[in-house]
Amino acid sequence: MEISSVIPTKKTLGVLKKFHKKCFNGTNAFEDFPFPKDRCYLAKIGDELMGMGMLHMSSPQEYFSSEYKIKEHMYLYNFCIHPDYQNKNYGKRLFEFIKKDNKELNLSVDKNSIGVIKFYLKVNCRILGKYNDTWICLTTQKNEVA
Repeated sequence: MEISSVIPTKKTLGVLKKFHKKCFNGTNAFEDFPFPKDRCYLAKIGDELMGMGMLHMSSPQEYFSSEYKIKEHMYLYNFCIHPDYQNKNYGKRLFEFIKKDNKELNLSVDKNSIGVIKFYLKVNCRILGKYNDTWICLTTQKNEVA
């Protein structure tokens, strides 16, 4: 598996949106992304895209309010592995690569996505709390220091 970091262009956005739909069962959550200057980590086997994760320069304040007392760091979103490659350690390898490249990450997950939450706990994220009774907020930060 090869991993690269790119700034998405208009040319690559179509490919990323199609891939996102495959990974998220056809949802259109990708419509408003990426934000300008966001980075995208792409995992490929040969020429085949099999995983991705987007990074925003800071965590959305509405998800990570001051009550969580976290430092401002990169916000990981749209992290996904193609269903054909799930449960084969590719997700862990991609996540660890992104984490190593960025030190500390914040992210949020739908509270009903139990398998996804278990994955993030397995890769040493910790739960901060809930946002809007829908999202579980997580971080890779070890200390609760603002």
